[in-house]
Amino acid sequence: VGELVHNLLKGKIAYKYINIQDGVGRSEAANRGVEESSGQWLCFLDDDDILVSDGLAQCFNLIQDKNSSDADANAKIYHGKVKALRYKDLSDNSNAMTYTTKNESQLRDFHINRTAQSEEPFKIFAKPFNADAMLWENYIPINALIIPKNLFLQIGGFDSSLSCFEDWDLVLRLSDIAEFEFIPVFTAVYRIFDHSFIVGGGGEKWQEQGRLAIYRKHWHRYDPDT
Repeated sequence: VGELVHNLLKGKIAYKYINIQDGVGRSEAANRGVEESSGQWLCFLDDDDILVSDGLAQCFNLIQDKNSSDADANAKIYHGKVKALRYKDLSDNSNAMTYTTKNESQLRDFHINRTAQSEEPFKIFAKPFNADAMLWENYIPINALIIPKNLFLQIGGFDSSLSCFEDWDLVLRLSDIAEFEFIPVFTAVYRIFDHSFIVGGGGEKWQEQGRLAIYRKHWHRYDPDT
């Protein structure tokens, strides 16, 4: 992985590669990345998703326009728009797919309407923050978030004890200490390979366990009115 990262990024972007040998899981890996970071803002991107060109730059321009000082900006969490696109293996007629061995040329993009020659995303995540709605499901993907580093550290980062939905848990805890503001700009593409969504194909049981873990941890937020 290190060689691939260096070949792709060296001379093009400032980056720091951290080689974690002990298999700590993605939450702890993300926390370590934050510890090594030097900027004031945090954005996260899963390895199978894509940043939208110039999306974050547009967001930061709007953030600066809205706030008179950096101190004002660092008091809020921002989130942009994300579109989810579906892909399927061209050679596979079944519902299963091991996409880790495939390359882009072997995938059919379900999201393209060949007749109309237009894009039809599987889903678009583009809603302002609502605390009650967030208790039902996480509708703000991790790659939509723009988080002041000081707020992330204040709540202790990702909960590494969670096997999934750690981003949902993060948003709920961040909502205790700061306001969220929606920016109507696309920041990333959430890619879905075949029928896998959220936790991957065949992950329904894992997803159910993860959802129960969120409910147990945040049960104090669920009252009759909510």
